[in-house]
Amino acid sequence: MLASPEVGLYRPRMGFPRPSPRSRRSRQCRPAPCPNLALAAVALVALSWPEPARAQELGNDRTVAELEALNRSRQDLLEWLILGAGALGTCLAVVLVYHAARVRAQRAASESEQRYRALFQTSVVPTLVIDLETRTVVDLNEPARSLCGTPRGSAPVDLAELEPEWVRIALCRLFESDTGDEAALDDCWIERSGGLRWTEIRGSKVAVDGRRCCLVSVRDTTATRVLEEAQRRQDKLASLGNLAGGIAHDFNNALTAILGHIALAREGDSAEREQVLAIAEQAAIGAQRLTAQLLAFAKGGKPVRRTVEVGKLLREAVAAAGAGSNLTIRVEIADDLRPAQLDSAQVHQVVNNLVANAAQAAGAGGELLVRATNFRGEPATAEPNGGKEWVRIDFVDDGPGIPEEARAHVFDPYFGTQAGSGGLGLASAYAICNHHGGTLTFESRPGAGATFSAFFPASTAPVSEIEPPPPADPSGGGNILVLEDEPLVQSVLRRMLARWGFTVETVTDGRIAVRRYREQLEAGEPFDLLIMDLTIPNGMGGRQAIAEILAHDPDARAIVASGYSDDPTMAHYREAGFVAALAKPFQRADLANVLNAVLPQARLEPRGDAKLDDD
Repeated sequence: MLASPEVGLYRPRMGFPRPSPRSRRSRQCRPAPCPNLALAAVALVALSWPEPARAQELGNDRTVAELEALNRSRQDLLEWLILGAGALGTCLAVVLVYHAARVRAQRAASESEQRYRALFQTSVVPTLVIDLETRTVVDLNEPARSLCGTPRGSAPVDLAELEPEWVRIALCRLFESDTGDEAALDDCWIERSGGLRWTEIRGSKVAVDGRRCCLVSVRDTTATRVLEEAQRRQDKLASLGNLAGGIAHDFNNALTAILGHIALAREGDSAEREQVLAIAEQAAIGAQRLTAQLLAFAKGGKPVRRTVEVGKLLREAVAAAGAGSNLTIRVEIADDLRPAQLDSAQVHQVVNNLVANAAQAAGAGGELLVRATNFRGEPATAEPNGGKEWVRIDFVDDGPGIPEEARAHVFDPYFGTQAGSGGLGLASAYAICNHHGGTLTFESRPGAGATFSAFFPASTAPVSEIEPPPPADPSGGGNILVLEDEPLVQSVLRRMLARWGFTVETVTDGRIAVRRYREQLEAGEPFDLLIMDLTIPNGMGGRQAIAEILAHDPDARAIVASGYSDDPTMAHYREAGFVAALAKPFQRADLANVLNAVLPQARLEPRGDAKLDDD
């Protein structure tokens, strides 16, 4: 029911009670309101709350229901006031935190700008700030102003009008390239004068006064590059000088032995002649090994590879290299060692060179461990990472190690850390490993020995069976055409083949060889075999000649003989149309083995119809 007017409830407005005169008097006697909004709300409600005695007086005029409604209304008001005060306090706290963060950010930005300005102005490298939209230079530090001739306080300069010319070209080339937020460009171009200009540019995108700009430093590195190139040329000349001097020394020793023993053979009796000629032959074989190392180092003869059992090959090579050495050599082969496609002769050379290097380093009584394992990872760092599979062969010696100053020259030709230790050994071993698709690395600490590691790609192909060597002397009979421009080599081949009963004809140019083969083919008596030099100066070589001959007679058989083992034809001779390859210098037994392998097929296989042209 509705309350009587005496009740004093403000029904139209929030249900506030009408204060009684007594309550107004008591309110005047109370302290000032609390500054805290929540406490003030509690105090406001408390002041209007009827005391027990007052409630007793009012009880006669009011019903219990009216008092309960009044209490509920005041409780709701108190709850809303408390919630409002809490929300207001939270908002004030958020505002204060935001304000503090903003002040800190402004302070950090100011400090960053001060640092940037200090670095920008004190940098000794010419540095420019370029507007990316207008391509104008909006600021320069002092070195850049001195370089570009721009006074302080001048208007922004368009990039296309910037001086000197090389700065303008360098910056334009930078912006033409898509470098992202960070730019690093070492550039080179030919100037109008014909000289090379090298520049080094570093840049980073920044915001300046709300504009997208690029902070760019530019340096002219032409003088530095010229000095570096001169130093590289000097180092190359020094290396070539060591190489030439070492080659001359080794070849002079070999030639002295050969010429001296030949002279002794001429003057001695028959019993002594055989002995001194054998010594001269050994000296010539030593010179042959030197040329093989030279070719491997200079252009790297393409390896003639086949899939081999690495463990077996390694044991044979170590046994041959360690014969007569003062080293104690241990060989450890992993049981699951993978096969690899290797040129056995070149791998023998690598092993021989590394064993000889260990013997020189460790000295008499030294020890060498040769260990072969499987490796999966990056050879350059020797860190296994699950990458490509390799066969790794370590040569671990107990020598004094490699000095720090010598590490950069370990694989230089004729460089050594000890007297008499320089040569082509490590240089040629490094080249051979590279030409097999692998590499040669080393680790060393002074006083703790050295470890050289040869890496070769592992293979999944089956191991090739080694065929037994054929008889030493081929059975004679047949016509052989020899293409060779060197008279001494012609003489040797003619005499060797004639002793085995062959009819030999020699020519000095591939065109003559093609003509003579066609003439014999038309006469019905084609040559049984051709031995062709790969390179003929100022003439047609064997590769082009055999291509023309095979166009006339697909059954023609030819052996390529060359001293250029780096030529791909020597490794892939069948693709060029040859049936065998013979590397110079070769011995009588090498020629005999090749002839025995080729001639039986030429005699047993029927010849097809020859293709004859009308011209």
